Amino acid sequence: MSQEIGIDNRFKEHLSQYGNFWKNKHRIEKFKELGIDYYNAQTIDIGLIAVLTDVKTPNFEEVVKQMMLGDSGKYFKALADNGLTDKFWVSIILYWQMLVMRRIFYSSMSL
Repeated sequence: MSQEIGIDNRFKEHLSQYGNFWKNKHRIEKFKELGIDYYNAQTIDIGLIAVLTDVKTPNFEEVVKQMMLGDSGKYFKALADNGLTDKFWVSIILYWQMLVMRRIFYSSMSL
């Protein structure tokens, strides 16, 4: 599976956590279409979450927008069904930390 989508075999165990996701050929195609250039555990997880929330780019900000503006019940069910709910919430925490750090950095530049 990992070689079919261009992911290094060292992530085989990580990918196996999401067996339900990989059983669906349509989701696999959507994952490939994201065009992820560099794979690590985080980019893989964000890619999976993007596919399950109907986002066409592996951008977590777009995922958050979709969750807020789209059918969040449907998306949370898809995340739960594919074992990605915890990864979503961890990504939310990391996303907000990044926004806060960015704000602090830019605020200190104006002093």
